[in-house]
Amino acid sequence: YVGEDFPDYYPIDLGDVSLTPENTIHYQIFSEDSEREWLSVYPPGGGFLRLGDEGRPFGLALFHQMHCLMRIRRAMETRTSSDHVHHCFNYLRQTIMCEANPTIEPVIPILGRRSVNAEIPRVCKDWTQVYALAQENWQANGVQARDLGAGYEYY
Repeated sequence: YVGEDFPDYYPIDLGDVSLTPENTIHYQIFSEDSEREWLSVYPPGGGFLRLGDEGRPFGLALFHQMHCLMRIRRAMETRTSSDHVHHCFNYLRQTIMCEANPTIEPVIPILGRRSVNAEIPRVCKDWTQVYALAQENWQANGVQARDLGAGYEYY
């Protein structure tokens, strides 16, 4: 692939899976295990692929979104901000709007207030297939984030 000559989406047929969002002690903002747990969402190679005859590097939106959550978490932890964090905050806002998830979440009383119950089962795309795709591509092409050029990462 050269210039803008590449597909918008990787041609993979993602199956559906059920997900019920729930609170967890994992993936916290402030804990000793936070960094390790957040890094565990990435496959080897950081979610980057090499595609086409020339092995051009590409990122996958799923891992860009996870990268942005990590950046925002780190900014909260260190009480710092940057253009990168601002980009990530807006990127996540826009990808949430793009998804336009119409799942109905019932209002429930909590501590005298009305909140939505987010713990409703949802039908999602099977993200494990995207993880496996990235891992297989990495193994086939030896893709590693450090191989992609100095400072190359999701922005």
